Amino acid sequence: MLKLIRLEVVNFLKVSIFPFILLNLVVAIVVKNMKNVFDLLSSSSSDICTFYTLFLMIIISYAAAFMTTINFEKEKLSNLYHRYFVLPLPPGIIFAIKLFPSIICSMCVVLIWGIVMFLIFHPVTLITFIMALCNALIFVIGSILLIFYFDLTLKNVSIVYGIKFILIFVLSYLPNFIVSQNVSIKVVNYSIIIFTFLLFITGIILINNIDSEKVILS
Repeated sequence: MLKLIRLEVVNFLKVSIFPFILLNLVVAIVVKNMKNVFDLLSSSSSDICTFYTLFLMIIISYAAAFMTTINFEKEKLSNLYHRYFVLPLPPGIIFAIKLFPSIICSMCVVLIWGIVMFLIFHPVTLITFIMALCNALIFVIGSILLIFYFDLTLKNVSIVYGIKFILIFVLSYLPNFIVSQNVSIKVVNYSIIIFTFLLFITGIILINNIDSEKVILS
């Protein structure tokens, strides 16, 4: 099993160096551009500051999930996924080994940039930031699980990539749209946390119930 993990990590690093560098450049630009936003929010309510912190962390999480799963689509197009089901290990173990590098890399990006953002801007209290950071880490795991599931089970992997790309614009547009609506920001904050946990649980359930025959036929 350790050999499989080592092999998966090596393969991941080979194909992910450029996406990883690009990811950090993008996140650095996003964090830098948030200075004006947090300056404006300094006189706003704590709920608004918490909302933007939660959403920014989610955007960073999704960017990490997007970039670290690009190779999933390439492997599907190369018909590599069906080989997982002929290995003498339970599918859950195989998937855990496969996803290990992507999840660890994405979590490191979220953790490092989240801490950098907090140290530079101090947008919320430490307890609120820890909550937002934990939420983002759970979000990135759930996102990767769902992306992997749909890459495995859908015949046309371009659909997955297209949806992933569209969601970048949706997530960047949502914060200002939500704030412009007459809704309770505190309720929205709780809804974001609940949604993150549902995303995570859904990802685990779907991965644990993958139909090997469906994957092979797809």
